[in-house]
Parts: sequence; structure tokens; C-alpha cells
Amino acid sequence: MSETKTNGRPKHWRTLAELSGAPEVAELRAREFLTPSEEPAESPSRRQFLKLIGAGAAFAAAGCSRKPVEKILPYIKAPEEIIPGKPVWYASTCAACPAACGVLVKTREGRPIKLEGMKEHPVSRGGLCARGQASLLDLYDPDRLRGPVGVARATGATRASTWGEVDTKATQALRQARERSGKVVLLTGTITSPTTHALIDEFLKIFPAVEHVTYDAVSSDAISRAQELCYGERLLPHYRLDRADLLLTIGADPLGTFLSPVEFARDFAGRRRPESG
Repeated sequence: MSETKTNGRPKHWRTLAELSGAPEVAELRAREFLTPSEEPAESPSRRQFLKLIGAGAAFAAAGCSRKPVEKILPYIKAPEEIIPGKPVWYASTCAACPAACGVLVKTREGRPIKLEGMKEHPVSRGGLCARGQASLLDLYDPDRLRGPVGVARATGATRASTWGEVDTKATQALRQARERSGKVVLLTGTITSPTTHALIDEFLKIFPAVEHVTYDAVSSDAISRAQELCYGERLLPHYRLDRADLLLTIGADPLGTFLSPVEFARDFAGRRRPESG
């Protein structure tokens, strides 16, 4: 609502059209409601009313039908530890971050459906962050890779491949490198699985000329380098927040993403005393 003292104009106005005295404003002010539809409203006939009632009842009844009974198909060779309808738990390690928290994987008929923290694990001690809980969804991502993919070196174009084709090309490339005494590099990310380490060690024994290089796009290399410059040893420190009286962080979030957030959150909460300020 605004006011004006200009002669010939309204003192109170709500829109610029009302201030300028537009004729449509006077027409709208003369009547309280907008113009109704020109077509007169017709009441439905008895026949139309019964049709509508019958159609509504039919749609409602269609949604109340029983679901078909689906029976569980038995295994041809059933594993001893799997009982249809009962979950089976497996101990594993979360790979969503470098903390490598221990987890328990709940499965049904061999399909993982839930992750929980492992109480006996020295790092997580039963805890599991939201990132670890959500990592299970990667197994069911519709955009995940369903098989091997070949990449053309010249153009970078990708195409679907098969494991047989991959094995053939890898064997030929390794054989040619051995004949030419060439250098072969096996590039992987950080591996925490003992089984994967054993497979790589076995592969390196067969091909001793292969060099295994570990590289992570997001890593803690700067921390290891700082430890080497300060203390002469290249390693990742293990921070004990449960023994700290004062915590000063610069460029790090120990309760969110830094190194081992599940462990740090538990240790920090154990020493925190809100009543002490």
C-alpha cells in the first residue's frame, strides 16, 4: 500500500494501473467477483451419475486384487551356508575411503543388502559413516560397468569388450614386452584386500619385469611427505584424539573427511565435555 498527495490521483493505491486510473481497474472494482463462464453449468443426468459411480467402483476394485504368489526357486547345487529366507552375514572391509573400516555385510541368497559396522574392528569399533553405508548402492547403480570396456588409444573411443578378448590382448602384450625386454607397469589404486595383494604377488612372480605402481587421484601423499621432512620417516600418522586436551585443525576436517572420520568422531566425543564449556 502506498500514498501520494498529487492532485487528481488516489491517495491510496496498490498497483501502477490503479494509480494511473486505468479503465480496467474501475471495471474490476465495480464487481466483486470475476466474470463467470459463459456456458451455464449443467447438472449431470441420472445415467451419467451412475456411470461415474460405476467407473469409480471398478477402478477401486481393480486396485484391491491379490498379488500373484511367487515361489522361491531352489538351488540346483545349494551352498551349505545359505538357507532361503534367512540372511547370512560376512565380515569385510569398507573401501569407500582409506580408513578401511571393518564392516559386516548382510546378504540374502547371495545378494548384499545392508552394511553395518563391526564392533570387533580396532578402527571403527562398530561405527560406519554415511559414505560407507551408501557405498552398497554402487553394486546396483544402473550406470555401473557391466563388463570390460576397450579404449582406443588414438581417438579415446570406448566399446564393449569381453573377458576372453581382454585376456587374449593382455597375454599378447605381455609376451611381446618380454621378447623385447620392454618395461611393463601395473597401475592400481591403493589396495587393502589381502586376496588382491596375493594375486598381484603371484602375477609379479610370473612376470618379474612388471613394475607395480600405486596411485590415487585423491591421496594423503602430502601428509606422508611432511612426516618424512619433519621426522625422517615416510608414513601416515595415527592421531589419538582420545588423548588430546586441545584440538587445533588447519585445513582438515577430522570429523568429516580427514583420514579416519569414524574413529576420530568416536575419540572426540569421548573427551568432549559440554558442561565444561
